[in-house]
Amino acid sequence: MPGLRRRLTYSNVMASVAVFVSLGGGAYAATAIPANSVHTAAIRNGAVTGPKLAPGSVTATKIAHDSLTGAQINVAQIGTVPNATHADVADSATTAATATNATNAINAANATNATNATNATNASDSNLLGGLGASAFQSRIAGNCANDSAISQVNADGSVACSGIQTYAGRITVPTFGGQVSASTNPILTIPGVAQAGLVTCSNSAATVRIMNEDVGAVDMWTVDASGTEYDGSTWAASSSTDPGSGLTWLLGVGTGANAKVIQVTVDFAITGTGSCVAQGRAQVITATS
Repeated sequence: MPGLRRRLTYSNVMASVAVFVSLGGGAYAATAIPANSVHTAAIRNGAVTGPKLAPGSVTATKIAHDSLTGAQINVAQIGTVPNATHADVADSATTAATATNATNAINAANATNATNATNATNASDSNLLGGLGASAFQSRIAGNCANDSAISQVNADGSVACSGIQTYAGRITVPTFGGQVSASTNPILTIPGVAQAGLVTCSNSAATVRIMNEDVGAVDMWTVDASGTEYDGSTWAASSSTDPGSGLTWLLGVGTGANAKVIQVTVDFAITGTGSCVAQGRAQVITATS
C-alpha cells in the first residue's frame, strides 16, 4: 500500500473518476429516454421498418393528403363504393337497360322522360303520318280486271271497280287518186250513235279522213297530233289530212258521271305496191260501268 500511495497522482485519480462517470451516464441514457426527446434528425433513414410499428399505430389522420396513389392501394380489398350500385360500363348506364328518369335509354326501347324515343321501337307520332291515321291514305291496289275490261275506280281499301272495254274496227282499200270521194260511200269505221270516220282522199303524198258527229251537241272531240291535243267542241264535223305514212287520232267524250265513255279513234294508212291505199281504223271505248 505505501508503494501504491506513492504512485497515485492527481491526474490519475481524475482520469479514473471520469471513466466511471461516463460509463454510468451511458447506461442511464440507454435505459431511461424521456418522452419526446428523440427527434426526426436523430433517427437514421430506414431505421424504423414495418415490423417495428404497432398495429393500428398509423391512422388516417397521420397520413398526408394525396400521399397515397393507386399503385400503393390494393383495389381487391376495396368494396362497393357507397351510393353507387351501378357505375360506368355497369348494368345500367348510357345506352344501357335503364337511364335517367326513363324506363330505357337513348338507342334503347324507350327514352328520357318519354315512352319511346329516337331510334327506339316506337317514336313520337310513329302511328301517324302528318298527323293522319292509316285510314286517311290509299291502300295498296290488290284487285284486277278481266281481259275485256279495265280499272275504272280504285277504292280506299285497295279493291277496284272494272269497266267494260268495247272495241270497233274497220278497214277499206281504194285505188290511189287525188279526187274527192264521198265519205258516206267510203266508210272506214262506225261507232253507232257516236261518230263515223270515212276516207276522203288518198294518194302517194297525202291522205284525208273526215270524222262526223252522229250526236251533235252530246259528243266532245279532241284532235291529237304532234303539237298536242286541241279541243274541237261538241258540234264538230272535221276533216284531217296527214302523210300516208302517219296516222290520225281523235279522242271522243260521251255522257257524264257513271255513264261517261272515253273513246280513242285511230286511223292508219298504207300505200301498197299495186297502187292501192289501205285505211285501217280502230276505236277503243272505256266505260265507267262494268
